[in-house]
Amino acid sequence: MKVKDTGIGIPRQSSRLIFEPFRQASEGFSRSFEGLGIGLTVAKKFIEMMGGEIAVESDVGKGSEFIVKFPICSHDDLEFPKDFSYEKLLDEQIIHNYKYSSEVLLIEDDEATANIVRFYLGEICKTDWAYNAKTAISMAEKKNYSAILADINLGIGMDGIEAVNLIKKIKGYKSIPIIAVTAYALYGDREKFLKLGCTHYISKPFGKNDIVALVDKVLGSQL
Repeated sequence: MKVKDTGIGIPRQSSRLIFEPFRQASEGFSRSFEGLGIGLTVAKKFIEMMGGEIAVESDVGKGSEFIVKFPICSHDDLEFPKDFSYEKLLDEQIIHNYKYSSEVLLIEDDEATANIVRFYLGEICKTDWAYNAKTAISMAEKKNYSAILADINLGIGMDGIEAVNLIKKIKGYKSIPIIAVTAYALYGDREKFLKLGCTHYISKPFGKNDIVALVDKVLGSQL
């Protein structure tokens, strides 16, 4: 199966990283389009689960062609879980015996990404999720969080920087640690977000150990 587009194309040196989570051919705060960079990662995993493979051929400025190959097999060879629930699986995997009694607020417009972060942090703290800036502000007004993890690009409406700066005006939040969790990862992006109100920064893609260590350090410093 082949899927072809007439988009911006993908440089040869970027043809492998686009299948990595939270990576795109064009990255940085100045890029002109949105996207989390996990679509191809998810597609690749599903294709491989079915015994297939995916590859890409591309010319910069002309477009890309994705080629997917599946093995020929009978229906009886395929096994799909009948009662699979992603939400149930996630809840079963999250550890609820937290290292800290502290709670953190995650501002992230993508549910899949939010679930990944909650899963990673499940061994050290409870993480509440807000899918947009308005919800995050409302949640912060009702509960005292010990830290905030904020995606920068929240789609339509306020971005993460606007959200956290409004939250910092709420009583008790003036000095709260704010971790920018973002795919903006070009030279200078980290310094930009620190100047705009964040206290810490981690770029996507990140591994479990990276984000757990950072949040552990932030919460541990408050003891």
